Amino acid sequence: MQNNPKSPSESAHPAGWRIATLFLSRKHVFYLSGLGLFIIIAIISVLAVILHKKSSQDSVSESRPSDLPPLPPLASKTNRSLIGIYAYENEFSESYDRILGTEAWAGVHFPVLHFFSAWCPAVDPSKTWYYSLVNQRLNAIWSHGSIPFFSWQPACFDPASPNSFVSDIGKGYHDDYISKMASQIKQFLAGPDGKYGTDDDRRIYIRLGHEMNGNWYPWSSAKNPQASTQSYISMWKRTWEVFTATLSSDSLSGIGTNMTSSIDHRRRIQWVWCPNNFDTGGVAAEDYYPGNRFVDWLAYDVYNGATAFNRGWGRALDLVRPMYLRLNRLMASQEDLVVKPIAIPEYGCNYQEDPGLAGKSEWISELHNFVFESNIKLAIYFNVDNWSVFSISGTIPNVTVYREIARNANRTIYADRNSTRVVSDEAFLGL
Repeated sequence: MQNNPKSPSESAHPAGWRIATLFLSRKHVFYLSGLGLFIIIAIISVLAVILHKKSSQDSVSESRPSDLPPLPPLASKTNRSLIGIYAYENEFSESYDRILGTEAWAGVHFPVLHFFSAWCPAVDPSKTWYYSLVNQRLNAIWSHGSIPFFSWQPACFDPASPNSFVSDIGKGYHDDYISKMASQIKQFLAGPDGKYGTDDDRRIYIRLGHEMNGNWYPWSSAKNPQASTQSYISMWKRTWEVFTATLSSDSLSGIGTNMTSSIDHRRRIQWVWCPNNFDTGGVAAEDYYPGNRFVDWLAYDVYNGATAFNRGWGRALDLVRPMYLRLNRLMASQEDLVVKPIAIPEYGCNYQEDPGLAGKSEWISELHNFVFESNIKLAIYFNVDNWSVFSISGTIPNVTVYREIARNANRTIYADRNSTRVVSDEAFLGL
């Protein structure tokens, strides 16, 4: 019997298709064809998303050295940050009045207040920054309901002070002074009951030797050849070790007898390592880093239009973003990879006729948007006019945008008037 030749439709489809048509109607076959096409399109879309994500990651990492591990993820529970203010006058009482005036204008109570103190005592202790620190500022700031942010400057700012000052600290020549300072701060931290290590203990941030990557401080190698990066690191480690040993001691008088080395000092004192937002003098900020064991926070200072440094006007994002990325890479490069909170302990924008108040407002707003989006946990405004017109209220038209930022409860952590420790442990630690 002769076989019938195949029809054109039969020749155009494989055997599997022809078998399927024995059991399915043409309508069913049409539906299955559409389903198959949908599945293919879905697979292609998923692959496109994966390839796009990889491409985006590659573009972000192009500026990172290839030998560094990926940036560590942020470990924060909230993007809200602490805010603070710095106000300086010759007399502490005047500084305090300026702070009160700023709070009244802003309508907020600052949880952190910033001040500076140099290293060495003078012949008359009542005229030293040290005396002001332990007898006025710490207790007054805490009584106000704020946490002291203490910028400790390892210098005397005296023409007779030797260039070896920083290296001398690292060699142990200033151990007695460090221990004395630690004892005084420990007494402050002990709180009303006079016993360090109890529930009424206070808190403090200590920022030691800030802006070391500039060329304007005697602890910077670009300013002082004897202040090498290694001598700075030795200074930091020695100060931290002597300070911590004093905190752990049971032998201090007038504070109590319950001090033991098992107390978690970090819930009472946080050490802040803080370069400037750009290097000046050819030495990178990273070269001064003492290591994760000796540092609790990474930080950097940011100024715009600072006439004293002959700096022109710059966009906030261009000034604040590069060092933020560098600090994250510094964390990622450490053998003991630890994600640390980041702060901006000093920031300010100069008022200039051009671009005027609108330009200053825009700069502050853009910086705070970056603070929020990047999860920076502390930002302290430099509210003075000593070498540029940085103030946000008083001497120029008020920068009302700052007041709006400070009052934004979705972005700002406020001082808790009902708490004996001002803010929660998480906020203090930058978590």
